[in-house]
Amino acid sequence: MNIAILFGAPGMGMVDGERVSYNRAWMVRPDGAREKYDKVHLVPFGEYVPMGRALFFVRKMAHSIGDMLPGERAHNLDAGGFSAGPQICFEVIFPRYTRQQAAQGAGVIANITNDAWFGRSAMSNQSLAMAVFRAVENRIPLVRAAQSGVSAIVQPTGEITGATELFARTTLMGGFVPRTGPLSPYTRSGGAFAWLILAGAVAVSALVWRSRRP
Repeated sequence: MNIAILFGAPGMGMVDGERVSYNRAWMVRPDGAREKYDKVHLVPFGEYVPMGRALFFVRKMAHSIGDMLPGERAHNLDAGGFSAGPQICFEVIFPRYTRQQAAQGAGVIANITNDAWFGRSAMSNQSLAMAVFRAVENRIPLVRAAQSGVSAIVQPTGEITGATELFARTTLMGGFVPRTGPLSPYTRSGGAFAWLILAGAVAVSALVWRSRRP
């Protein structure tokens, strides 16, 4: 079919002579070339134990907790003709990763996740709602493949042009145009925009409080 495929699979490696594991995404292109992305932001008490030495007893209480290492940085993968910014699971709710990948030239953000943990709750839809903001902030399309959750296609305007139901065995078909234009002001600001909004809100609150003083 002459298309690239992005999928998730556990990754293994060696660090200081010890075998370690990663939550990994693979991009395989039609020519057989492949690239990998290791999840940068791991889920605490799910994929690793924070302060593992001090909280050694936690692992004894919950053997299902993973012991993974994070990737070094958020980066893009070559999908053939354009770059894709992979994000695994809840990485998509953190603005800085999409901003970094968009600044590096990503044409689309590709979020792959296993939402089976959420069951038939609103949590998968809530995650998608936050992903919409990443698309709008950076003016970049976003595709989301969610096992047991809501898979969707989000346009740079925030419009959802395709979405599945929870726990639906189906195929989502749709399209997007990879971003090629200039970076959005939000992407170029490197996160300063959010701080400006916060500073403005504090200033307005101070003025209102001052005006109401007797």
